[in-house]
Amino acid sequence: MSLGYDDWIIIEKSILQDEVYSQEELLNELEKHQGTLQSGTIYYRSRLINKSNERDLNSLSAERDFYGFPAPKCGAPAPENVKENGRCNKSNESVLYLAKDKYTSLAEKRPGKRQRVNIAEFRLKKDMRVIDIIYDDKKAPDSLMSWIAFYFYIVYNENKEDYKISQHITSIIKMRGFDGLRYSSSLSASGLNIVLFDTAAAECLNSKIYQTIALLHYAEEQLPRENNERLLPKSITDKFSNDDIDRFLNKFK
Repeated sequence: MSLGYDDWIIIEKSILQDEVYSQEELLNELEKHQGTLQSGTIYYRSRLINKSNERDLNSLSAERDFYGFPAPKCGAPAPENVKENGRCNKSNESVLYLAKDKYTSLAEKRPGKRQRVNIAEFRLKKDMRVIDIIYDDKKAPDSLMSWIAFYFYIVYNENKEDYKISQHITSIIKMRGFDGLRYSSSLSASGLNIVLFDTAAAECLNSKIYQTIALLHYAEEQLPRENNERLLPKSITDKFSNDDIDRFLNKFK
């Protein structure tokens, strides 16, 4: 029998209120979505460059292939240096966050305009068993797994305590002996993020420095929805027709 919203509400309430609950249904659902990350696969990791860390940048001649941070500075921080909650970690817990492609890696850092960003390339040292938590943003959640995926997908801008649900599910996946998980990015269309519990499971191959030149914010009127107004930069609306803009935006829906 397929588990749905009512089942999720019970699990969600138990997690948020630190109540003991039977994890069997949740475990069974997660284990239906196993995947493998192949040894040798390339992934990416970004780090913002600012005044507090720019002294760690390599000189151009210091280390071949590392034009940004050296390898030790590109990976996951030591647990004692993790000061905030993340989607899949608590403070003082270190995991290795990676992305399937460079753009997703960049977008996940939410850089401002003219922000310099270090993007490092990593290669998996071995096959990794993961749970796939993929969210379909074209339809509302209608099953237990789609509700789980929703909580790994939504963006929390202020209260990072809201990561409690995704942190709890991550801990269950780790407890069951998996190497990590793969989940949908909400900041990059079709982008995928990877979390590995063994922070040394991927080798850093190189690093490069990028700078954001432009940012695109796009919003559609939700209420009162009188004119279905869209908000886009004038640099786009002044140069392109509505039909051209529609064709472009529809590619992301």
